[in-house]
Amino acid sequence: IEDVLQEIYTEIFSKIKSRLDGITKLVIIPYGLFHLIPFHALFHESGNEKRYLIDDFTVSYAPSLKVFKSCTSRKSNENHNVVIAHANPINDTNNLHYCLSEVNDLNNIFSDSVLIKNTTKLKLKESLKTANIFHYAGHAHSKGLFVHSEQDPNSMDDLTMEEIFDDFDLPEDSLVTLSACETGMVIPSGADEYIGIVSGFIHAGAKTVISSLWSVPDISTSLLMKKMYSLIKEGEGRAEALRAAQLWLKDLKPGRGGTPRNTGGSAANYQNQERGFQVQSNDWEEAIPSDYSNPYHWAGFFCSGAP
Repeated sequence: IEDVLQEIYTEIFSKIKSRLDGITKLVIIPYGLFHLIPFHALFHESGNEKRYLIDDFTVSYAPSLKVFKSCTSRKSNENHNVVIAHANPINDTNNLHYCLSEVNDLNNIFSDSVLIKNTTKLKLKESLKTANIFHYAGHAHSKGLFVHSEQDPNSMDDLTMEEIFDDFDLPEDSLVTLSACETGMVIPSGADEYIGIVSGFIHAGAKTVISSLWSVPDISTSLLMKKMYSLIKEGEGRAEALRAAQLWLKDLKPGRGGTPRNTGGSAANYQNQERGFQVQSNDWEEAIPSDYSNPYHWAGFFCSGAP
């Protein structure tokens, strides 16, 4: 994908860059398969370094100009009514080792938040009616979220895009973050209709949705989310907080003992979060990446709707 990102920068962005003097924020409205491209990771090479679009601009996205106008016109609210939902009904085969640590970190950042474990459709539907911030951490696919069955919490249920459109209702100032794989992926139709989980939550009332373009790595996602929400808690805008967290992660280097610096935790703390990460102690450092600079780690998430 890096070859594609560099080519798009050269063939498209470089031709309009001279017209952007004084501009610091970009809103991308993609067309067709460009919906699958992380424009914020477009880059050119300057000497031995890569200069990404995100280094110079805050980049957000919108399905259409009409949707962008609708989202930006929705009222703002300073309240932090936070709902954090954790779902891992298939942990026997595809465990998210850092996911529980992520939700615990966010629960500490927002001390009055509501933390839902073994998340079901009914729990979500009721709790989101008053949520200004909704964070989902778990498994997903491009057309739905995996949640726990109402009848059996060890069984999986599928919260589909259609159910989000039909049944969910959120405050119009809400931020929705879908911290899972492929939640922002869409397959555009011949008419370039942008239909996916993101548009479902925007239709339900969300002002801003943060979602992912690919199968995002567990540890990188956990670090990114903790940093982003720390900045939001301090008053940073949503798109600006995501950008700052991505830049921070892109330049992050591991500290001694395999623990990334400035993450507020240790390898031992992560091991004790009961996520079933079964590795020997001498394997722990190898499980933590030594370099987060590749876009695979930091560029998977993007901000849709109002920035």
